[in-house]
Amino acid sequence: EIKDSAGGVKAVSFDVTMLEKIPADASVIDRLTGAYARTDNSKKQVEFFKRTALLWIKDAESINGGYPLQYVGDNTFEDYGESPAKYQFIPQSDGSIKISFSSVNKEMKKTSWDAVKAKA
Repeated sequence: EIKDSAGGVKAVSFDVTMLEKIPADASVIDRLTGAYARTDNSKKQVEFFKRTALLWIKDAESINGGYPLQYVGDNTFEDYGESPAKYQFIPQSDGSIKISFSSVNKEMKKTSWDAVKAKA
């Protein structure tokens, strides 16, 4: 934004973040929220919601109703912890959104699945 200052001087202001990781844009988080159906045989639902400008994954067993995810770039979010799980959101040509989930536990066992959110 450019503003006129005293003496004919122009002032330009812009927001800068000093965070190590740049947060995801609020409009992106809004688009990613909702229920996703897993594409494996389980057909389980995975739900994401927005709280305090962050994307959260719903978990009924959590006292907060879920867990916050941090944006790490390239449409990818991960949870906090030593071995963070990754959720990569991939927009599809038909307007739907696909998630590719992957994690590795302490025993080095890998878990992965995909899920899809119907187009809006």
